[in-house]
Amino acid sequence: MANLQLNAQPRDPKVKAKALIRTGLVPAIVYGHGQKNTQVALDPKVFSKLFTATGESSLIDLAVEGQSNLTVLVKDVQYDLLKRTPVHVDFQQVRMDELITVEVGLKLVGESPVVKSDGAVLVESLHSLKVECLPVDLQHEIEVDISGLIKVGQVIHVKDLSLRPSWKLVGHELDDVVLSVMEPKVEAEPVPVVAEVAPVEGEAPASSTESEITDKADKKDSKKSEAK
Repeated sequence: MANLQLNAQPRDPKVKAKALIRTGLVPAIVYGHGQKNTQVALDPKVFSKLFTATGESSLIDLAVEGQSNLTVLVKDVQYDLLKRTPVHVDFQQVRMDELITVEVGLKLVGESPVVKSDGAVLVESLHSLKVECLPVDLQHEIEVDISGLIKVGQVIHVKDLSLRPSWKLVGHELDDVVLSVMEPKVEAEPVPVVAEVAPVEGEAPASSTESEITDKADKKDSKKSEAK
C-alpha cells in the first residue's frame, strides 16, 4: 500500500503558534534520527481528513515546499478543547530499515448473534495493541471478527487475532483478553411508593388509635339514627 501524502509549508519559527492558527494553518514539528527539528505548517482540514485514514500507525509522505519528502508517523496531536480542531501536530521521521514501536487500533467487524438476539454485552478490555516492526509491516488497524460469538462467556484473546508474523508484541501476552461476552444488565423493578395524605393545616394528624375510636363512634351514631 502506497503511503498517503500530506503537503506542508515551511514555518517561520518567529511566528507564534496562536498567530499562525489565526491565519488558518496549524503548526507542526518533525523530529527523529538526530536530525535538526523541522517546523512546518499544515492545512487543518486536510490533515484531519488524512489522520482519520492513517491514525498513528500508517506512514505518511510529508511534502514540504522546497525540501525533499519526509517519511513520517503522527506521534501526537493537540486539540482545541472547545472546537475539537487540531492546534499542534508532532511527526516522527522514520527509516525503512529501522524497527519502530507503534499503537495499532482494534476494529470490531461482523455481528455477534448473542448480542443481537439476546441483548448480551460486549466488554472490550483492549482498544489497541502496541507492536514493534519495520515500517513496511505497518497497518492502520487490526480487525476483530465478533461474528463467532454465539453465547455468553465467550472470550477473544490476543492469540485469536490475525497478527503479522513479523510483529513483536510490546507489553502484551498472547493470552491477554481482547473482549468478552457478558450477561445483559437487568434493571431492578422500582418499588411502589404509597402516598400519604397530608393533614389539614392547623389540625394535628390523628394517631391510629384515635382514628379507630372515631370510626366506632360514627358507626354507633349511624345505628341510632336508623333506630329512630
